[in-house]
Amino acid sequence: MPRVLDIDGFEWEVKALPETAPHPGAARWSYAKIRFDPVGHDDSPPREAWLMLEENVPARNVLDQYNDDYLSETFLVAEEVDEAVS
Repeated sequence: MPRVLDIDGFEWEVKALPETAPHPGAARWSYAKIRFDPVGHDDSPPREAWLMLEENVPARNVLDQYNDDYLSETFLVAEEVDEAVS
């Protein structure tokens, strides 16, 4: 079941991406990338952000570590994704 957040009256589907990165200086943690896709308002670009991922947790499960309030705050600092094909 997709995880959908209501942010300022607009719905966004949150997905865990397979991309990870090491966390410098914290051996037990890494980062996992997440994506916010607009639901029903295609004029808004998707956004992506990095979340800390506990050791031995697969990247696909990163969203299980965070509640909706935290993800909503993460959305505010997430970078818009330019999907223009060159």
